[in-house]
Amino acid sequence: MGEALLRHHEYTNADEGAFRDFSCGEDGPWSERLNQHLPEDALDHAREGLNTTLVFYENTPEGAGIGFAALCCTSVENRHEKSPEADPLVAEADFDQIPAMLLGFLAVREGYQGRGYGEIMLDVIKAMALDLKIGCRFIVVDVQRENKRARQFYERHGFWRPKYYRPLKWFYDVKKSAASAEPPSKTTEDGS
Repeated sequence: MGEALLRHHEYTNADEGAFRDFSCGEDGPWSERLNQHLPEDALDHAREGLNTTLVFYENTPEGAGIGFAALCCTSVENRHEKSPEADPLVAEADFDQIPAMLLGFLAVREGYQGRGYGEIMLDVIKAMALDLKIGCRFIVVDVQRENKRARQFYERHGFWRPKYYRPLKWFYDVKKSAASAEPPSKTTEDGS
């Protein structure tokens, strides 16, 4: 295992300076929400127990803040109410709702995109979902229809969209992917 490229921890007041001018550089209605999350919502959401925001830094002495991810618990319908004839998401489960992790935001700072950092961040999130001590079958992310780049990114990393869910919903099957997944070796949690 080589040296970690990124380090991460939960966002705190101490991170505000490193992310003050954060911009994902994207055009679209989603980019404004991404750019505003850290300065306007992340700490309040954490205090209220609504989500946890992880911040990622380059693992160098300068340690530039390069991105973040906002995560929370959710559940998804095993059988979509509008398509009861469709196959359930988890055929072997007699559950109406299947536990999942919602990836609310995943953003990489402009200037650091295209270097594999988003993939490393996503690997950390996949490992976290797998290591949860509670049920978590899927990672779910909403991807705007117009955001072709994000749709391609998630599809490339094992996410899929069930036909009977609204087009925004993309799923990653934590259990089915666990057998082939390798632990992330390119990141470290601060303090470890």
